Amino acid sequence: FFFNTYELGPEMSLQFKHFLLPDFITRIHNVRRMNPRTIITAGYNLQDRPDYRRSIMKLSMAYTWRRNAKKSFAFSPAEINSVYVNKSAAFQAQLDSLRDPQLQYSYDTHLITAMRFSYVFSGQTPANTSFLYFRTNFESAGLLMRALTNPLNLQQNSQGIYEFVGIPYSQYIKPEIDISYHQVFNKNSSLVYRVNAGIGIPYGNSSALPFEKSYFVGGANSMRAWIAYTLGPGSYLNNQGIEQSGDIKLETNIEYRSYLLKFMGSGSIEAAVFTDIGNIWTLNKDDNRPGSQFKAGQFVQDVGVGSGLGFRFNFSFFILRLDM
Repeated sequence: FFFNTYELGPEMSLQFKHFLLPDFITRIHNVRRMNPRTIITAGYNLQDRPDYRRSIMKLSMAYTWRRNAKKSFAFSPAEINSVYVNKSAAFQAQLDSLRDPQLQYSYDTHLITAMRFSYVFSGQTPANTSFLYFRTNFESAGLLMRALTNPLNLQQNSQGIYEFVGIPYSQYIKPEIDISYHQVFNKNSSLVYRVNAGIGIPYGNSSALPFEKSYFVGGANSMRAWIAYTLGPGSYLNNQGIEQSGDIKLETNIEYRSYLLKFMGSGSIEAAVFTDIGNIWTLNKDDNRPGSQFKAGQFVQDVGVGSGLGFRFNFSFFILRLDM
């Protein structure tokens, strides 16, 4: 059908208007003011590409609540992702020829059992004034499986990695931060400053982050002057044609937005001028990807810079973007 890459990701969620916890938790707080929710989610994601087919089965449970109108929290005590990767013979041969254990690990079948906590502050009000948005997220994976290693008598494979029902499980910690300031000049124009940063640290049973938990830059929602997965890591020049990912991400964006005209009743056309600055890096030295490691005195030289113009076709219920 004209394309060589497909992705399908159905998902179902069930929400309860209270915490599925012991009663003493709900008696401590003003439940109505907190607007608590328990969300149980089940999903499946299929990625079909020329090099491989990746399928991900997901099951998670999360609690969400609010401190007030501006502050919200989310805690997921259990999220399970079973990731199966079926690589083509040509792609497997290419990975073998590169002799890069970290890159090889990124495309292996694995199991992720994670917990996550996030906090969001949004100062946006209906008054159309300048405001600050702040989001932080902390994720940890593998603690439960590590605790069950001895009770379940889990065994190591030939690489010394513990497996559960024949599937290696991942271990890592991953803190992230996303902060933006929206400087509103008037109802027709604003300037947005944004910084997005994160780091993933594999340990124990993992020598690298799973690919779907790694960082990448490029594409319509990142460094728009680069195709997705093609920038970095660091100053490494990717000439292998393989998607590149990293353990560290630092990205900043500056975008000026201005209203142009109305169309189709409630719709509008807006213009944008933007600059994206950022890159990804590896946490440790990778001899197979020279220049990929993050170094405090050098990272400024590694960042990519891309500027452009854009239009936003705002239909109220969705926005169509066109950037150059």
